[in-house]
Amino acid sequence: MADYQNQSNAFRQNGHENEIRSLKARVSSLERHMDEIDDAITAGKNALRSAEEIQSSLNSAAGWGMLDLFGGGFVSGLVKHNRLDQAQRQVDQLRFNLRCFRTELADVSAIDGDLNIEIDGFLRFADYFFDGFFADFMVMDKINRSKADVERITEQIHSVMERLNFMMDSDQREWKTCKDRLAQLGAE
Repeated sequence: MADYQNQSNAFRQNGHENEIRSLKARVSSLERHMDEIDDAITAGKNALRSAEEIQSSLNSAAGWGMLDLFGGGFVSGLVKHNRLDQAQRQVDQLRFNLRCFRTELADVSAIDGDLNIEIDGFLRFADYFFDGFFADFMVMDKINRSKADVERITEQIHSVMERLNFMMDSDQREWKTCKDRLAQLGAE
């Protein structure tokens, strides 16, 4: 203990106490920032997982929709709408996950998460009871537009995640540099 106090006094006499204090403050700040970035990355991964689930449901709905377009009948229309209902529930989860992501990213980026893959009531009625090419085609068009919306959101999330990873790498390098300097000064 006495040896440490002697070293500490020697460094103070050499004028390093300001540098040590500054480095320790920066290390603390970087650690808090890296924790915030990590939280944002976790929220982004949750949003990506939700978007992938929606894409899977929409792909399934599109497959059943194609069958329905070419005469699949009532059952294929029922399964198609079941997949669309599933996708709608998943959209609700994605919206929640995007809100969490936005909260974690408050000063990094805003992501437009306005997804709407709902099939309006009349179109659903028409698709079931006038099960014809025109009604089926309109539903397929909505499915395809919804898939494009989900893809756009996914690309935006990926873009933000890339920036977060870059920020994390940068902070980690700076943190290591500060810690190495503190070790050189005998302050760690």
